[in-house]
Amino acid sequence: MDKKEKLLIEIVCIIVLSNFLCMFCFLFLNLAFQGLMDELASILSLVISFVIMPFYVLKKQHNIKISEIGIAKIGITDSIFLISAVIFSVFLFITKGNLKIFTEVVSQQLFVSISEEILMRGIIFYLLSQLFRKKYYVVIVSAIIFGFALHTGGDFLSNLVYRFPAGIILAVLRIYTKKLYPPMVVHFMYNLWCIYL
Repeated sequence: MDKKEKLLIEIVCIIVLSNFLCMFCFLFLNLAFQGLMDELASILSLVISFVIMPFYVLKKQHNIKISEIGIAKIGITDSIFLISAVIFSVFLFITKGNLKIFTEVVSQQLFVSISEEILMRGIIFYLLSQLFRKKYYVVIVSAIIFGFALHTGGDFLSNLVYRFPAGIILAVLRIYTKKLYPPMVVHFMYNLWCIYL
């Protein structure tokens, strides 16, 4: 088996295992918490299945550093994105009210955005960059995976119209900034926008 075949198998395995593990962890944790802490079960299942397990596999297989998947020192551009997210969140809170519900939604979407970006624009992006020399292949394939493989629960039209283009924008942002923070923030703001506006 050559290097490209191994990379393809690794990408498919990480995607399938991450999705399966996320479902399994959520069900297990939900049972363990007796349905009383759905948000915590969801957050923990995302972190375990989209961050810890895939990064462990990547570290074992490729001996990479965390900076190689886009997690590095926060710079000025990253700070601008983060400040924008805070301002956007405050605006939504002021216009939508209810602090308890808003806090739950923000914390949930924060972990969704961080976890999905580490998996997609960090780990999968790293592997696709090893597979393809041309960046636009990496962008398109990662957007297809994001739109259709990661969001298998969504209907085809929603995945095609919303998630696939979002995957392209987030991947281009990842290439342009060379970090995960801007895609994380844009992903977070997009999710909040979809929920509240």
